[in-house]
Formats: sequence, C-alpha cells, structure tokens
Amino acid sequence: MARGKSPSKGAKMHKMRNIPGVYAFPEYYGITSPGCSGDCEFYEQVLSESKRVLELGSGTGRTLLSISSDVREVVGVDNSPEMLAYLQGKIDIAKYKERISLVESDIRQLTFTSEFDAVSMPYRTFLHLYSPDEQMECLEGVFRALEPGGKFILNFFDPEYRFLADLGSVSGSFRRFREGLLQSGNTLQTWAESSCDPEKQLIDELWIYDEIDQSGDVVRRRYGSFKIRYCFRFEAESLFRRAGFEVESLYGGFSGEPYLHGKEQIWMLRKPR
Repeated sequence: MARGKSPSKGAKMHKMRNIPGVYAFPEYYGITSPGCSGDCEFYEQVLSESKRVLELGSGTGRTLLSISSDVREVVGVDNSPEMLAYLQGKIDIAKYKERISLVESDIRQLTFTSEFDAVSMPYRTFLHLYSPDEQMECLEGVFRALEPGGKFILNFFDPEYRFLADLGSVSGSFRRFREGLLQSGNTLQTWAESSCDPEKQLIDELWIYDEIDQSGDVVRRRYGSFKIRYCFRFEAESLFRRAGFEVESLYGGFSGEPYLHGKEQIWMLRKPR
C-alpha cells in the first residue's frame, strides 16, 4: 500500500466488527491526541497547593506527570489496561514516581470516600460518559471522593454548531489526520471517519493507523474505535449543580479567558463544606 493513499470507503465502521478502542494503542494515541495548548500548565497551577489529588482518565500521563512535581500524592484512574501499562513505564523513570499510584477502574464506579482535596478530569474524559445517567453516576462518585471543601476541575470542548453540522455532511468519508514519528522509527499516518447522532449527542469515529517505513511502504495497518458524547454549557452546569457541586468559575481557555461558544469549557467546581 502506497504512502498517503486514502482508505477505501469499504472500511466504514458499520461494516466492521470487534474493533478495539483507540486506547488499546497508547503510542498512537499520544501522537493523535496531544492535548490542548496550555492544559498541563493550567492543571499544574490550579492544583499546586493540593495535597492529595485524584485524576480521572490519566491516559498517557501528560497532566498526571506534570502535576506530580507539586502535589504530595496523585492517584491516577483509567479503565484501559494498555494505557495503564504504558503510563506505568513512564512513572518508573519519573522524578517523583513515589508520589504516583494507578488504579484500573471505570469512572462510573468510583469507590473512594472523602479521601481527596482535589479531583481533576482533564481533556475529554467527561465526554466518555454516554448518557445523563452515566454522567450522574460519575459525578456522584467524584462528590463522595472529595473532602468537604474539595475542588473538582475538568475540561472538555464546547460543541460548535458548525462543527456538528460538518460531521453530518462528511459521514462515510475519511479525512487525513495527524502524522508523527514512532519509537520504531516508522511514521504514523492516521485517518478518521466520523458520524454524529444529534438526538443522543454522540460522535462515533473509526480510526485507521498506518505505520510507514523509511521506504514509504505501509508495513502495518490497525483500526481503532472512538465514541464521545458532547455536552453543552448549561446542560453541564445543571448536571454539576444536581450532583451537589458549587460552580466557582467557567473559563473558555487555559489562561483564564472567558467562556466563548465553540472553544473550551473549563469548569472550577467545589464540594460545599
């Protein structure tokens, strides 16, 4: 297969079965999802005075490793065994490795009780809750995990109407996505097909990962599935208040910019004392 050749439409998601989630491929994920500009610095700053932090959706450890320089103890939660193994390899050589521990768990089934003075949920973790019931299960677990007065900080993208409309118009076609260098020396080229269900607020994606050697030949192709449920500003605020949280701030950027449609939703919440 030649480099740069677009995948066939025959690879549509609904025609394929038993596709692993994208989190089964941590190195690929690290290339395709580098996070938001300034997010690590933001979480490091707002959590710098916290003593014990619970991070939900630790993934490849971008923010977890960043905040460990200031926080006395960090517990990272993820439900992907592959991601946890990949992250543990990073922790083993990290400067503050003794401060970090990992837990494999579903974020809807948290069992901590009044153990943390802060909980963080960076990047798109909250969007992996696919219904209001699942969102409330998670939020209630976070509320229980926090000490009275503890803070809960999370961010996710604000769904832009034009973006959602575009997803509907390109469904069934692949778009070329990010490219990066793998540890093997091969180049990773990615393609993605997206579809949107506006009634359920769900976005489904099929990812194709091509590993390309120095001769320009595709030496390996893998497939990954990805699903998120987008959440609007006032929908999110209502959920947070129903779960018992006080809303302290909503930002639209990691430098404290005001909320603006189509940017980020960065929520600063607190459990009442």
